[in-house]
Amino acid sequence: MITHVAIARVTLETTTPLTIGTGAGNDLVDAICVTDANGLPTVPGSSIAGVLRHGLPDGPEGPGAHRLFGYQQQDTGEASHVFVSWAHAHDASDRPVSARPGSAHAADEVLGLLAAGVRRDHVKISRHGVVDDRGKFDTQLVPTGARFTFELRVQGGPESRRITDPAATLDQLLGQIASPAFRLGGRTRRGFGTVKVVRVLARTFDLRTEHAAWASVPRDLAAPVPASLLPTFRVRAADEAPGFKTGRLVLEAVDYWLFAGEPARESHYRNDKAIDQVAKTEPVITWDGARGRVLESKEARYLVPASSVKGALRHRTEFHLRRLRGVWASTDGSTPPDADVVTEAMQTLFGDVKQRAGTGDGAGKPGRVYLTDHYAAPSQREGELDHVSIDRFTGGPMDGMLFSEKPLFQGTITLALAVDVGCPIPDDVRRAFAAAVDDLCHERLPIGAASNRGHGYFRGGRVEGSVGEWLQGRMA
Repeated sequence: MITHVAIARVTLETTTPLTIGTGAGNDLVDAICVTDANGLPTVPGSSIAGVLRHGLPDGPEGPGAHRLFGYQQQDTGEASHVFVSWAHAHDASDRPVSARPGSAHAADEVLGLLAAGVRRDHVKISRHGVVDDRGKFDTQLVPTGARFTFELRVQGGPESRRITDPAATLDQLLGQIASPAFRLGGRTRRGFGTVKVVRVLARTFDLRTEHAAWASVPRDLAAPVPASLLPTFRVRAADEAPGFKTGRLVLEAVDYWLFAGEPARESHYRNDKAIDQVAKTEPVITWDGARGRVLESKEARYLVPASSVKGALRHRTEFHLRRLRGVWASTDGSTPPDADVVTEAMQTLFGDVKQRAGTGDGAGKPGRVYLTDHYAAPSQREGELDHVSIDRFTGGPMDGMLFSEKPLFQGTITLALAVDVGCPIPDDVRRAFAAAVDDLCHERLPIGAASNRGHGYFRGGRVEGSVGEWLQGRMA
């Protein structure tokens, strides 16, 4: 019998871009995000519920998941006792938007950026871990700093046979959301989908005595809620998610570095002449209390894509794994006999594509290494370098082919790093990954563009948190 309802209004802020794809594109972008009736990005309730279910200690199909979220097995099943609404985007006044006139984009810079999204260019990666020649595409993303509000509700009571304490269950689910391993949407292994909890309004209603108060809770997420009705709730976040080792990868640049170069903007003109290539920037949303502002143009943040760092680490990890296992390249160009074994071992850490060429195997394996994007402040120092194009035939300079670039100079890069160790990872794979990270931290593995010109080397790096202890073999 349901006698109690625990309800929470949860406001999240994206700390990296978010993407929940529709499976289709439009005339301008190959992959677009899910939007609501207002044309604004949204997070479907099923996406949030799926992540919460998957994060339960006994897994998405364990007894705990069946008890909370229900199940269906042939002609038997149970309905869910956990209800999750769709998440509504916030405007510049930090209010959820449930309905608005179409002209609001022009008046609200936050809504305007959310409706347009940010674009990232990508290339398809083959099963060999390198670029596929015909696989360039771009995606639309929800920018960093976007805020969303959704409602989470748990029903039950002392006389319920499934959830006797809805308040404790709600507290458990909110702890999952505040966990460092919680991510929403797709492409989370590329660094997308990390969020932080901004605020939670929560209360448990006893329907036997508080039915009128429960009925007075506004159903519209954009409607104001009196503090007496839903007071502020402090979430108790777990330091570690079950099965995850988390921490930070901190790198100190030796000199110049450059990621995802792009043509110069007006702010980079020098003596009326544009710099040919500058570091990639991306607009983000920042919040000062309840006021949001879009940082773009001269205030935009320099982007360090997590996928660029992870790709370099993956290649160097396979090198070290082959070294540890003694699998060397053959002199006659044939495939070494143990190469497939190394590939399968790498898949335990970095996953596998859904469809291998010529095999018909469409299962695939998700990766278990998570990195996040880094955003450098506009105050980051820059350098100015001039170059000449080299004639590939003569080896000399080409007339009239002078070009210039503005790489970033020195500074610190900090990326959140997490590894899912819930399933066994071979010890030599862990050692190979640790050696690759050590190479990155000690000037032996460049990342980013123009590494052949000496860019992208880092030193004095360190790995903080439990993931650092796991890499060193001090933690199972």
